[in-house]
Amino acid sequence: MMSPLVWRRYVRLAVAILLLSVLVAPHAERAVAAQQRDCHWPMPEPISVFNVPAGFPIASRDGCWLFTVSAAVADLKNEDGIAAIRRTESGFELHRFLPITIPRPGGPNGGPVVGTALTHDEKLLVVSHHQRLTFLDVAQLTGSGDPVLGYIESPRLSGSFGVTISSDDQFAFAAQQRTSSVVIVDLERLRKGMIDQ
Repeated sequence: MMSPLVWRRYVRLAVAILLLSVLVAPHAERAVAAQQRDCHWPMPEPISVFNVPAGFPIASRDGCWLFTVSAAVADLKNEDGIAAIRRTESGFELHRFLPITIPRPGGPNGGPVVGTALTHDEKLLVVSHHQRLTFLDVAQLTGSGDPVLGYIESPRLSGSFGVTISSDDQFAFAAQQRTSSVVIVDLERLRKGMIDQ
């Protein structure tokens, strides 16, 4: 049988290990998360506000990136484009802004005609904006290179707004407001540079 003295030492050791784990765990958890590119640690506040007019946000699965549309609004100092927003320990910060025209067919006070979709492999961001589909390289967008892989501009695109990607990342489907139709883009051909503009 264990003596009271040995028992007390075990209890003290267990308490010390427990305290150490409580103090170290959050930092270790963040270090592991950073290595795994996982940014799902709790925010400092339960609600965080990051002002980007228009919105249409898409988050990466690891929670490290948020891609959102900015559309020019009267009396506000902003412009059309795509914002790449990075997750930090204190919240979010603007990493990069890429100017892209976001049409407003109804005039300056009309709503923007735009849609965005991220492929499941998170390598390609598709922006559907009125008469154009723009294809962006996510690695370049979150880095510093030129992210524009190309675009399609066609009479078949008329009021192009909502866009979604097939589960196998082979096709993009862009809804057309003015023609009540859907434009289908073969992303495999796009990757091979075979899309006709």
